Amino acid sequence: MAITPKKLVVLIAIGVGLYFAYGYFKSTFSSKTNEELFAMYGEGGPKAAGARAELEIRVAQDKIKAGDLMPRANDANADIAALALGLLARMGHKEGIPTYISKVNAREPKRWKVNAAAADALKASKCAKSKDAIPHLIKLLTWEVPAKDGVNAQEASEGVHSAAGGALEAITGQNHQNNASLWEVWWQGNQREFEVK
Repeated sequence: MAITPKKLVVLIAIGVGLYFAYGYFKSTFSSKTNEELFAMYGEGGPKAAGARAELEIRVAQDKIKAGDLMPRANDANADIAALALGLLARMGHKEGIPTYISKVNAREPKRWKVNAAAADALKASKCAKSKDAIPHLIKLLTWEVPAKDGVNAQEASEGVHSAAGGALEAITGQNHQNNASLWEVWWQGNQREFEVK
């Protein structure tokens, strides 16, 4: 396939655009501290996605430690707490399991994303201690997030149930989807002998 002059101009324009976009990203986000990035993310707006991306890059490059993220899991801003839990999930941070369980149990409608992120963290940190989370995740499947304070109850409930069901499946190897009744029956029959693999 021959490159015509018109295609060459388009390719050069794309290359220049990417070069400047990378420069903008690097100067806007890469030079910021973790605290500044969390603050940007918490404010929302157009820079939030870039701040999240930079934090995810730092986690992937092992530039952020779990100990730096655990306090953020308790942030008053639900979006920041959910992000911190999501980053801990990417790390597979097993020592946070008691915190994740407490976040699964904290049922505040405006903070439903924290419940879902905590379930995801439990899914990712699958280990022997994860067994303790099973009854809490089953209970989370029964929680219908109320529609108040601007919360979309259906979206919130589906998000929480999906995260809890996914965590249960990952921890147990069973597939009862988001059916709390089936999970309860399974748990009653298996809780004594069950071991996380």
